[in-house]
Amino acid sequence: MSNINYIKVYKYDDEKREIDVEKEGNNFKFKMPDFDVEVVAIYKQLDTMYSIGKTIYGEGTLKVDSERKKIGDIATVSDIEASEGYTFAKIEVIKEGTSEAVPMTTIIEGSVYEFVMPKTNVQVKTYFKEMKSIKLTDDGKAKGGTYKVRVGDDGEWEESAMSLADETIYVDVTKNENYN
Repeated sequence: MSNINYIKVYKYDDEKREIDVEKEGNNFKFKMPDFDVEVVAIYKQLDTMYSIGKTIYGEGTLKVDSERKKIGDIATVSDIEASEGYTFAKIEVIKEGTSEAVPMTTIIEGSVYEFVMPKTNVQVKTYFKEMKSIKLTDDGKAKGGTYKVRVGDDGEWEESAMSLADETIYVDVTKNENYN
């Protein structure tokens, strides 16, 4: 009975006249009148905690500020870091037992996210993609010239690089004198 806040006792008729009730510890008492009564228990809502699980695809780490939250609490996912040879791809929060996503707010792209805890357990799913090596023969110094690579339109020109599958790779070739 410890989750009962109070009870109300009414005359059992259309008038709903309330009868005085006293609380003693976890118990309630009233004097029975000479008419039928209706007893209504008013329960306090428990602060139900729901779990936040983590599932990582690929190789990397992240932190969740708590493993359990109440409905409506703000949960923060942070310190998302890809292991060497991997890059952060995406993150999603899914209601347990469904494929329904929980809306998230991006605080820092690829690093910090927040969501409002729903009335269910959730899984934070984080995806890391493996990077693929781009290796240049002779460390960028080929007989007759040099070359460098650039990953994507905004990348830096380098002698070696890492890339995701399906990314555009640019190769810059400069020929030495006396070569065609």
